[in-house]
Amino acid sequence: MRVLVVCIPQAGHLTPLLPLASALAEQGDEVVVASGPDVADTVTTAGLRFAAAGSGPAQWFPALSKRIRGVPGDGLPAARILPYFVPRLFGEIAATDMIDDVLDAARALDAHLVVYDPVAFAGQLRTFGLNVREVRRETAISIWPPILQQAEPGALTMRPTPLPAATTQPCRPPLIYLTLGTFSNANLTVFRTVLDALAAEPVELIATVGLDNDPDALRPWPANARVERFIPQSELLPRCSAVVDHGGSGTVLGALAHGLPQLVLPQSADNFINAEMIEQSGLGQRLLPEEVTPDAIARAVADVLADPAPARRAAAEIATMPAPCEIAHILRERYS
Repeated sequence: MRVLVVCIPQAGHLTPLLPLASALAEQGDEVVVASGPDVADTVTTAGLRFAAAGSGPAQWFPALSKRIRGVPGDGLPAARILPYFVPRLFGEIAATDMIDDVLDAARALDAHLVVYDPVAFAGQLRTFGLNVREVRRETAISIWPPILQQAEPGALTMRPTPLPAATTQPCRPPLIYLTLGTFSNANLTVFRTVLDALAAEPVELIATVGLDNDPDALRPWPANARVERFIPQSELLPRCSAVVDHGGSGTVLGALAHGLPQLVLPQSADNFINAEMIEQSGLGQRLLPEEVTPDAIARAVADVLADPAPARRAAAEIATMPAPCEIAHILRERYS
């Protein structure tokens, strides 16, 4: 097959698609990933062909600000964040910016199958008269384990993250991992509040602030804490007992794959939806921005440490979900 993969150029959108794209390529298909230039190196490092499509969020947000003459989403309650941004940012700005490049990539590849992430609306190429089949329109693929009950009826399910490469060996005292991801990590006050909250607790804390932030900006940090720019989660999670995170899908699913309960401090976008899912499914707790205080964090971390069983059930479910190579095989049978 000749497969075009279309996604928003951010880690949270690309990361779930790369394993499937790589599996299709490994099974002999010609695969091209069309996205913004920010993810070009990630795509090519994975051994896949890249086609530039649009400029990316660094240009989309100013364009939306100019259109509305203000700060996009400013003051919106959590429940309205996604309904606001999906049609305006992804539907109007991003799709318009990407579509001509995506069409060029599809024609150059002579693609007959398109795989796209849910908000990469430029991937819906049948709208433009191309004779292609569309995964998502015809075959939804869910990366959520059954405990979260997010799969669409009839959807294929695909393991969202590689199985843990190392045997889980939690540290003593319990090791807590703190991350706000790569997109919603600009508010260092949140990191500071968590550091202060757990300073006197019987835990160890490792925080990663992202490549764009300076760990020294958080000094002095407590004796039981360590702050770095980046540590591979595959190395860190097997040693952890719980995760404090922003609710990004990659972090949420990576923690669940290791059977780790979570305290979610949502910052933006789908963080709020994921945080609610985690709490309602018994996989952890959430604190909304106005609820984030040192006392509330300390109580919530103690609570999630006391009840890891649901997260361990989620890990067992993820371990039994079909691997990307299995889903690639199904797609090849359906669409070749």
